[in-house]
Amino acid sequence: MKVIIGVIAILLVGGVYFYFEKNDNYMDDGSKMEESMGSEMEESEVINSDNEMMQEGAGDQMMIDGELTPTVEVSLDGFNFGYSQPTIEVNEGDVVKVTLTSTDGFHDWVVDEFSATTAKVQTGETSSVTFVADKAGTYEYYCSVGQHRQNGMVGTLVVK
Repeated sequence: MKVIIGVIAILLVGGVYFYFEKNDNYMDDGSKMEESMGSEMEESEVINSDNEMMQEGAGDQMMIDGELTPTVEVSLDGFNFGYSQPTIEVNEGDVVKVTLTSTDGFHDWVVDEFSATTAKVQTGETSSVTFVADKAGTYEYYCSVGQHRQNGMVGTLVVK
């Protein structure tokens, strides 16, 4: 009797698992998630490696592995409490890749207006973010860790 109950329990658990596994790709209305997501995204939008939305078509960019190639690459060092470049200048429409390396402490790089954020990194670690500078203006970038921003770990992104 215990064997029969055990077999039924295994079949029940397995059936529930396969039911949910199969239905994970479907929305509440029964449509496929991939189809729904594809129809909601504009043709000019792509997702970069950090799962951030990017606008396609900036300048004469090429797509490589589903990502826009950067027109501007910026390497920054983050330390307590500053960045190696207090000002970054790019042109409107540039695809910008910012690579942050922490040379001292735990830091990230954030610019709110472009929803651009690197991962937080420890000393010796590196993280990158790619975004399209699609709005001219002057924007503050900063470290969002603790009180770093308030302690002066900020810089200026100028989009001409």
